[in-house]
Amino acid sequence: MEFLQLYYFNLVAKCEHMTSAAAQLHIAQPALTQTIRRLEQELGVPLFDHEGRRIRLNQYGKILYQYSEQILQAVDNAKTEIDDVRQQAERTVSAAFMAASSLLPEIVEQFYRKFPVIHLNIVQSLSGSGTHGNEDMTIFSAAEDQVPPEAVLLLKEPLLAALPSGHRMACAASVALSDLKDESFISMGPETSLGSMTVNYCRQAGFEPKIALMCENPAIFRELLAYNLGTALIPQKTWRMKDSSSFVLKTISDLKCNRYVCLKMHKGKYESTAVRTLKDFLIQFFSKL
Repeated sequence: MEFLQLYYFNLVAKCEHMTSAAAQLHIAQPALTQTIRRLEQELGVPLFDHEGRRIRLNQYGKILYQYSEQILQAVDNAKTEIDDVRQQAERTVSAAFMAASSLLPEIVEQFYRKFPVIHLNIVQSLSGSGTHGNEDMTIFSAAEDQVPPEAVLLLKEPLLAALPSGHRMACAASVALSDLKDESFISMGPETSLGSMTVNYCRQAGFEPKIALMCENPAIFRELLAYNLGTALIPQKTWRMKDSSSFVLKTISDLKCNRYVCLKMHKGKYESTAVRTLKDFLIQFFSKL
C-alpha cells in the first residue's frame, strides 16, 4: 500500500464524490478511480458503497479510514517536528481564549517581554469548551463536573454576586443566592459557560433566574453592570472591573459557586517548543492570581 494511494483514498472518503476529489487533487477522474480500484484489489475488498452519484464508506472503508487518518496525522506531525527543530525560535503559537479575555493584554505583554521571538495568534470565542478549532491550545471555563479529565486546571475561582450599590443587601458581609430569587439578573448568553453556570447555580438555590438583560460580549456586560440594571454572577479573579463604584461584590454564603479555568491541548497535534513554552507560561501566570 502506497502513501499516495492512502492520501487519495482519505480525500475521496471526505468528499464522498469522485469528481470532486479529483478536482481538489488536480488529476483526471479516471486516474483517481483506477488508484482506488488498485487499492481495493490489493486489500481484496470494496471500500465504498455507491448511492447515486455519491459514494460512501462501507464497513471495510471505515476501518481503513481510521488508520489512514492516524497515518496522515503522523506524517503531518513528522513534518511539523522537523520544521520545529529548524525554526523553533520563530514558531507561531495559536491559542483560543474562551475565558479570561480581560486578562489577555496582561498575558500577551508579559509573554512577549519574556519570549519576544515567539509569535502569538490569539482567537477569541465565547461559547463551548475544550478544543475550539485547529489551535494549539484552548483556554476555557467550566463547572466542576464539566472539566474534561485531560484538561489542565489553571484556576479555581468563586463567582461573586454583583449588586447595585443601593441594593437592600449592599452592606451585608455576604449574601445567600436563594435570597436573590426575586431579583432581575444580567446574564451572558445561554451558550456561554458563565451564562449556563448562572442559570444552573440559581436552580441549585431553588429558583429560576429572571433574566432581564442578556449580553454576548463580556466587555459590554461589564459596562452594563455600572448602570445598575440588575444583579449578576461574575468571576472573582479573571474579570478585571475598571469601575466598580456603582455596584458591590458579595461572596455567596449558601452555595459553593465556583468556575474552573482550564487549558486543553489539541488532541494528536505535535507540541513544539514554542507551544510548550506558552503552555508553561500560562500555568505559571494563573498560579499567581
